[in-house]
Amino acid sequence: MALPQEDRLRQQAIEHLSILRINLEMRDNLGKDERELIMNFNAVYETWRQEALEKIRQEAIAAIRQEPETMQAIQQEIMAAIR
Repeated sequence: MALPQEDRLRQQAIEHLSILRINLEMRDNLGKDERELIMNFNAVYETWRQEALEKIRQEAIAAIRQEPETMQAIQQEIMAAIR
């Protein structure tokens, strides 16, 4: 998280840590250390999620500008992703 936002390594690290968090949460028998690790990853995961949603939003805006008739379908996809 300390790396600059535009740093490629930061993006990769956030993605990998988020995937690790998701995989750990899917396990049944988590130990104390694993539960603590998940809690520590929450901020990283939320950052990754927000950045992914922003990327989707930017892509949707670009698509709307290119093809106005698809605006409603894209808005529905964005709303589904946010929920």
